[in-house]
Amino acid sequence: MRKNSTFVWIVLFLLICATSSAQGVYPIDGVYFSFESFRAGTPELVKDQLFRDSKGAQPVASIKQWFTTQDLYYTSGSDGVASMMDKPVWGYVENSAIHVFLNGRFHKILLFGTISYFKESYPIVKGQMTPVVTDARTTSTYRLMDMHTGRIGTYEPGRLETLMRDDEELLTAFRALGSAKTKQRQMYSFIERYNKKHPILPTTTEK
Repeated sequence: MRKNSTFVWIVLFLLICATSSAQGVYPIDGVYFSFESFRAGTPELVKDQLFRDSKGAQPVASIKQWFTTQDLYYTSGSDGVASMMDKPVWGYVENSAIHVFLNGRFHKILLFGTISYFKESYPIVKGQMTPVVTDARTTSTYRLMDMHTGRIGTYEPGRLETLMRDDEELLTAFRALGSAKTKQRQMYSFIERYNKKHPILPTTTEK
């Protein structure tokens, strides 16, 4: 009887571990051509498919490194080595860190969830005659991303209220803060609270 009981507990433990592992892998590392593929957790390319040369002889150390190469070579099934050329890129994930591609640059998502938060940042060019020389300063704007739709908006109270409209409790509490200045200071906390109540899952597992 004791042996059977021990066996049952072992099986339950393994099932719990497997479930936790499956839940913890999203977002999945790789290169994504679209928001839809990112949300489904199905990257078009993974690191083992990325190379620095057209012969597929020089693998990259990281996805980030690959995006600094000139032609972005990759392997895809029986097609051999190909170049990205004009293929669209939504972003990439590496070590669970998400980088969104906007206006020719990658921007790291700082808080990932149903409501995500990131800083869109660009270097300030010193002058038109020297476009490759940039100032150490940057111009930055904080953004919110709706992970249901992929839409990006400004980091401001009105936008957050729109994104939280399906949670009456949090929306009421946020509106009760009163002044716009107070709401602005509390936005990050409310985003964390909302994401905790409404965890993000791949679209392939969402009901």
